[in-house]
Amino acid sequence: MTAGDNAADQPTSVVRPAGFPQFIKFCVVGLSNTAIHFGVFNAVLLATDLRTHPYGVNIAAGIAFIFAATNGFVWNRQWTFRGRGHIPHEYARAICVYTVGLVLNQGITRGAVLWLAGAGGVALPSVLAANLTQIAATGVVVFWNFFMFRFWVFQRVARPDD
Repeated sequence: MTAGDNAADQPTSVVRPAGFPQFIKFCVVGLSNTAIHFGVFNAVLLATDLRTHPYGVNIAAGIAFIFAATNGFVWNRQWTFRGRGHIPHEYARAICVYTVGLVLNQGITRGAVLWLAGAGGVALPSVLAANLTQIAATGVVVFWNFFMFRFWVFQRVARPDD
């Protein structure tokens, strides 16, 4: 066995960053969040008259975001980051992160809706176009959430048993 055969000799930062497995878990949780988000988003749009309201897409997105955020906190705490802190403290931080994420999500969604509808915002987008705005918003918010969850919500505090 040569020195290069030992996995410990491999440069983790080049081959696979230390946070990569955690990011993969975060993305798996994110897929379940996305499924919940789009399911609730479309159920609200299709079961109500919100799709005809100028801010209906945003209202539906906000409702869906709350359901997905709750799912994400529970699974990320238990599986991805293995939170060991005080639950109310971590949850309060998560709510702060989700609130900023929601503002980002809503801003991107509203901007995209206006862009799709034209400068005057006269025509409302179709359900397909509304879903495209959510894909754009999700693509941005996922990175914000990961870094804030990793380095702030579930930050590790050195303990004697570590």
